[in-house]
Amino acid sequence: MSTSTLKTLLEKYFNGTVTAEEKTVLQDLLAQSAHNADLDAALKDLWDNFTPDTSILPERADELFATIVEKKSVPMRQRVWWPAAAIITILLMAGGAKLLFQKSGPSIETATYKNDVPPGGNHAVLTLADGKKITLDSAGNGALGKQGNTVILKLNNGQLAYQAERDAPKQMSYNMISTPRGGQFQVVLPDGTKVWMNAASSLRFPTAFIGNNRQVELSGEAYFEVTKDETKPFIVNVNRMKVAVLGTHFNIMSYPDEKNIETTLLEGAVNVSGNGYSQQLKPGQQTQLSPNGNLKLLTDPDIESALAWKNGYFQFNKADLQSVMRQLARWYDVEVIYKDQVPDFMFVGQLDKNENLSVILRILERSQVHFNIDGKKITVMP
Repeated sequence: MSTSTLKTLLEKYFNGTVTAEEKTVLQDLLAQSAHNADLDAALKDLWDNFTPDTSILPERADELFATIVEKKSVPMRQRVWWPAAAIITILLMAGGAKLLFQKSGPSIETATYKNDVPPGGNHAVLTLADGKKITLDSAGNGALGKQGNTVILKLNNGQLAYQAERDAPKQMSYNMISTPRGGQFQVVLPDGTKVWMNAASSLRFPTAFIGNNRQVELSGEAYFEVTKDETKPFIVNVNRMKVAVLGTHFNIMSYPDEKNIETTLLEGAVNVSGNGYSQQLKPGQQTQLSPNGNLKLLTDPDIESALAWKNGYFQFNKADLQSVMRQLARWYDVEVIYKDQVPDFMFVGQLDKNENLSVILRILERSQVHFNIDGKKITVMP
């Protein structure tokens, strides 16, 4: 299908004049990764011809977003995402939704600020049992040391790995890996479990798993692919709760500046428990633990948004400005200051984590909020 036809369908969809047949055609096109180039071109054309006042019906904004990023019939790795060069960030406001296009001004690809901040990267510090610290991003590949009967290696792909020798150690010793703001890292634990760590996070773990379980302690956010061992449950201790599994894939978000502790399950089964609560999760479910100890089960959560950080992007599904800025602050290692009242609106869309901060802020500025970069300080203004 031609770019012009796709553009026409998008225009009709936005203003609510699309027929049932046209809607089906559009949804099918958006679900097919082969049409990414056509979609990119159509969005660019819309960008060039629409004005900031162009409005769409609120239900169209919700439904279009669901079609693109939440289409259940399409495997996760094949789902269509907003093209990085033509993101059309949707601003959901009280009383309606607006499609944020601007005809004038610099393009997203070339927009810069006087000061800019590069994206985060693979940065972490390993603290050994004796207190010695190793900066992992500057350490060379190969053996970094030995803890008891376990050799610590930095692999060629940048991962940290623990290789336990056959003889079990007589006593347990602990290491801790910490990522700073603006950092992320991957580690392979002694049992083969793979852990992806987000920015401003820490993981404390034994250099060898002894006894009848495998326990680690997490602060911040991490994604786990746990090696199956039915004789030794894998337990993640997080603040006020425990997540117990045998072998599974799941994500835990437990930042102290976020409202809830979220556990999202992709594969297998986990049990989330704490003081007075216990909840078994099935794949595709999520629990949210509030500060007052209330545990909520979501049977149809936004899985893509929960895992976006691991896959190299930010994804917002009706996220308020402060939530968006907290994520940016952690990844770009900046301080956010609000001047006057915080604008009350929400964002929907996807942004590439590998872009400089100025590119991200230029996109957000299409919502009529403005930013100033001064070193590591970002001022948010109406």
